[in-house]
Amino acid sequence: MKQFGFSWEERLHTRKEYLDVYRNGYRVFAPYFVLYFRENGRTRSRLGIAASRKVGPPVVRNRIRRRLRESFRMNKRGILPCSDVVVNVRRCAAAATFQELQGEFLRMVSRWNRRKQRS
Repeated sequence: MKQFGFSWEERLHTRKEYLDVYRNGYRVFAPYFVLYFRENGRTRSRLGIAASRKVGPPVVRNRIRRRLRESFRMNKRGILPCSDVVVNVRRCAAAATFQELQGEFLRMVSRWNRRKQRS
């Protein structure tokens, strides 16, 4: 079951890493969030989540983060090529269910995969 973990190496940590993905990444808009993708040249995909205070109180922001991390964790093998993914959460995500967030996340990942397969 180690393959489904979410290790230290699979997270974006520094402001520089986030800014690099914002500046040089491919942006995809979704109803609940904006995703930024950038190939990282590593053996693993990495995830970063940005949820501002406008989204809601800490309890709500943390719930959204947990749900997005779980979506990434269960589907990280499907992100090809290995990429850095930054998720900017929108306000309306606070009212979304786990299934809605996961479905939208998977739809955006498949858009990224199709784009990379064409190029």
